Amino acid sequence: MLADAEVLAVGVESLRAIDIGDFRIRINDRRVIDQLLSKIGVTNEVKPAS
Repeated sequence: MLADAEVLAVGVESLRAIDIGDFRIRINDRRVIDQLLSKIGVTNEVKPAS
């Protein structure tokens, strides 16, 4: 995941260097989202309703 973040950082720096103006980078990868949620303690476990 660190390597992926580095690639994104290089992309952002490159876009800023050529001064294209405002831009947005969107990440649509469930694996990345799952890892981020896991790091902050959110799991995929489903608890039965009481």
